[in-house]
Amino acid sequence: MSDRKRHRPICSLGATRAGCRFAVAVAVAVAVAVAVPAVALAAAHPPPAAGEWKLLQGTAPLVIGGFTISHNGQSISNIRLTPVQDPSCGTGEITFAGAHKLHRYSPQGAYTSWILGTTKGRSLVPANLTAHQAGRTFTAHLYLVFAIGGVKKDNGGQLEFGGGACVMQLTSKK
Repeated sequence: MSDRKRHRPICSLGATRAGCRFAVAVAVAVAVAVAVPAVALAAAHPPPAAGEWKLLQGTAPLVIGGFTISHNGQSISNIRLTPVQDPSCGTGEITFAGAHKLHRYSPQGAYTSWILGTTKGRSLVPANLTAHQAGRTFTAHLYLVFAIGGVKKDNGGQLEFGGGACVMQLTSKK
């Protein structure tokens, strides 16, 4: 069977040669678009910018700490913050030792967020990190999300410890 006959069903019998070529081109473009996985499209968004970041809390954002993103944007370290708005969170700076890997989060492949934490299905699961404050060591649950909804400057997260006694909503900015 010739190529012309093989492509004939795509083109109507009365179509012009240019119309037929256009229909074939559209069919090929659709086939390629369907074949490219959504994850590959979502993965095209870059990780957060390297360097020092600020952690903020409250509706009139108050800088309470910061962290460092590695040069390749795939890990976070030097996380520190000082609770100021909730006495149940204790007094003094809270620090988290070590470097922690950032993960891609692509809900439905529509956009990519980078997260400190993991995912379970479509839900975010905070990272369980060892925290230090005023000479005591405890486990804290922290998640940070970069580029929420695919918006580069929309970053947020939450810190929780003490069996839920301390819960802090956070935002971050470069």
